[in-house]
Amino acid sequence: MNENKGVERLLQGIVVLLGVLILLDALILWHVTRVERSVAPLRAVAPQSAREGIQPGKKAPPFALKDMKGQTITLAQFAGKPFLLIFASTECGACRRMFPNLSAYHQKHPEQRIVMILAGSERAKEEVVNKYGFDFPILSWDDKVAHAYKVPGTPWFFLLDDKGVVVRSGTANTLEGIEAFVEKK
Repeated sequence: MNENKGVERLLQGIVVLLGVLILLDALILWHVTRVERSVAPLRAVAPQSAREGIQPGKKAPPFALKDMKGQTITLAQFAGKPFLLIFASTECGACRRMFPNLSAYHQKHPEQRIVMILAGSERAKEEVVNKYGFDFPILSWDDKVAHAYKVPGTPWFFLLDDKGVVVRSGTANTLEGIEAFVEKK
């Protein structure tokens, strides 16, 4: 009788362990699928031949995108003064690490004009804006615009001059990295 109880407990333990492993597998699969969904649009945007964004010296492609208030904002509205154009996503881990540093950069350099094209749900975008106090234009993501800018992934930065010409493109996550990107001569 005791031997049967021991076997029964062993079987129950195995069943519980299998259940935990199945749940763990489901959690891993959910996470991988979520990451895959957030990266998939970027694969379509960035063909293998275009992994560095628009090259310096090229005119930035025009765009007309909605801001968070529903107003249409165009590239032409930023003519006359250099600005930092950032492509980012609320689902991107590197972007989530960059957001607080971008906030610190903006507080330290309020004279630098910044425009962000942000992928994500309206709710997620509002949370990012509120959490980091972004008061610069946040525009809705558009795959065609990202493709035109040859965005290879997020976050991706473009420094545009006063005529809308790309000065440089690249990525940065730290305050120092953002400063170096903008100030690089």
